[in-house]
Amino acid sequence: MWKPEKNEEERKRLFLEFMKKEVKETKVVDDSFFVAAGLAVPVAAVVGKRASGHIPYVKSVRLDLVPNVVFVPFVTLLGIVGATAWQMGNKSAAAKEEEKKTSKQRAAEEQKDVNQAP
Repeated sequence: MWKPEKNEEERKRLFLEFMKKEVKETKVVDDSFFVAAGLAVPVAAVVGKRASGHIPYVKSVRLDLVPNVVFVPFVTLLGIVGATAWQMGNKSAAAKEEEKKTSKQRAAEEQKDVNQAP
C-alpha cells in the first residue's frame, strides 16, 4: 500500500526521480521553422485582412472593425501554434512508420530464428 512521504527533501528527490524517468522532452520542432512563420504570418495577416473586404462570405465577418494591434498578434499566435502542430504531426507520423519497420524486421528475425531451431 502506498504511503505519503513525510520528509520534504525525500519527496522532492522522489518526484524529480520520477519526472526524469517518465517524462520525455520532445525535440521534434525546428526553430528555423518558427522564425519563418514569425516573419511570414504577420504580413499575410495584414494582406489577408485587407483582401477580406473583397471576398463575399468573409466580408460579412467585418474584419475591418478589428484593430491591427489585436488581429496581427492573434493570427501570428495561431500560425505558430498551427505550425507546431503540423510539424509535430509529421514527426510523429515518421516515428510511427519507423516503429512499424523495426517491428517488421524484429518479427522477421524471430521467424528466422524459429525456422533455424532444431
